[in-house]
Parts: sequence; C-alpha cells; structure tokens
Amino acid sequence: MRPLVDALVDLDAALGGNAGLLIAGGLGLYLKQEHLRATGARTLVPSHQLPSARTTQDMDLFLHADTIANPDRARAVRVALDVLGFLPVAGAEFLKFRRGTGAREVTIDLLVGPVGSQRSSIEFKAGRARPAGISGRDALHAYHTPEAVGVDAHWLAVDVRECAAAAACSVRIPCAFSYVLMKLSALSDRIHDPAKGFGRHHAVDLYRIIAMLSEEDERISRECALAHASNQVIVHVRSLAHRLFARRDGLGRTRLLEGARGMVSLCEADADLLYSELQRMLS
Repeated sequence: MRPLVDALVDLDAALGGNAGLLIAGGLGLYLKQEHLRATGARTLVPSHQLPSARTTQDMDLFLHADTIANPDRARAVRVALDVLGFLPVAGAEFLKFRRGTGAREVTIDLLVGPVGSQRSSIEFKAGRARPAGISGRDALHAYHTPEAVGVDAHWLAVDVRECAAAAACSVRIPCAFSYVLMKLSALSDRIHDPAKGFGRHHAVDLYRIIAMLSEEDERISRECALAHASNQVIVHVRSLAHRLFARRDGLGRTRLLEGARGMVSLCEADADLLYSELQRMLS
C-alpha cells in the first residue's frame, strides 16, 4: 500500500494541498480500516475480527461533478498527473494513468458519481464522462458511476502520511451507504466472470463495509436512505441484495465465503448479518 499512499500525498501537493481527494475502492477501505483501528472507534464487528485489508496497486479517485464539468479544473488534474510522471494507460487513455514498475507501480482510475445539475456541461460516451468542448492529447475523462449515490456529499476525512518524509494530507473516504451501492453493483457485474475472480473480493469488501459500520455511519446511512428512497439506483441495488444474499444458496453468500478463505473465519451467521444490515440500510 505504501506506493499508493505516497502517490496520494504527492497528488494532493501537486494540486496545491488540501485538495480533498475522494478515494474509493480497496485503497479507501484500507485507509478507513486503519483509521478506525488507530482511533479505537466502536464498529459493528470488532476490528480484530475483520478480514485483512487486501493488497492493491490501484487507486479509485472520484472527481467531483463540478470538476469534470469544468475544462479548467479538469486540465489542472491532468497537469498534476503529468507532472508526477503518470502516463496514460493504452486502451484507457484519459481516464486511467500509471507510474512506476513492479512493486512500485501505481494505477489511478478516475471516476465521477451522479452529476446532477452539471449534466449539461458534461459529454457522455461509452461510460465515459468528460467536460463538454475539451479534447486532444491533454484531455481528461472519468468513468461515469451513477450508482455512487451520495458520494460527493457524505464522506469520512482520514489523514495519510508519506513514509519517506514528513509530508501528509487529508483525504476523503465515501460513506458506507455510497460504498454499499458501488460494491453491490460491482459484485453483480462480476459474479459470473472467472477473469474477475467471480467477484469474490467485492463480496468480502461488502462484508468489510458493513462490519466497519460506526454510529456515525449508521446515522448518515439513515439520512441517505430517506433522502434517496425513490431513486431507481436504490431500488435496483435493494433487489440485488435480496437476490444475492437472502437465500442460503444465494450466489453472493457463496462468493463471500469463498473469498474469505485464508483471511478470516466467516460462516453463514456472518452472511446472515450482512444481509440483515443491507436490508436495514437500504430500506
């Protein structure tokens, strides 16, 4: 994880400091898990019983909708990536960037959540979002992630520090509600795909999100569920949770128990807990 943390601190500095970088994916969960452990926060499942944070070389960086809608703000992100030595990844130019090799390799995936009132200033094509009117070699795109409801509005601030120096920065981790929507959607997309490990790590991540629920997470989740009760994303994800986890032979349960082997001892009771909490959060 160290190269990813170093890259986070570097990117925050390149954007002028206090950039409010919003980090999801495996890195976001790792940072939250470490933060909760360090602060001794009370969580639904005690920290020592959680699955270990999985190793990753990828950073899911959410851009705010008003950044991807604004050519000048989007260019500032692209310039920062260029200055730090991040190169476009072939086949995913403009929305995936990489630097380093081997154990020091870091890949940044750019995403944007629901765009709301900024929609008219953003162009969409094949799942990509980009500022209207910006193109060329220095352009910047983001994966459109409409299932990330609330990702821009509710988050946890976490301090991270670069190992080799005193440099540090504060980043934002999406709230549990937004994380659940994203992870359930990702699990559904990959649950039959052998090339993606049948979504097993997404199932385990989903359990970790629920297991790490704090009192503040629960309060925010209740607010989000009320505010977005009629949102079709919520309706769809609620049905996914039922289909994948309600039955003992549900495929989501199977992937969870398969994915947890060798990390932590999970059983049907843990899958029951996951499903009951998903029902409560999404109702």
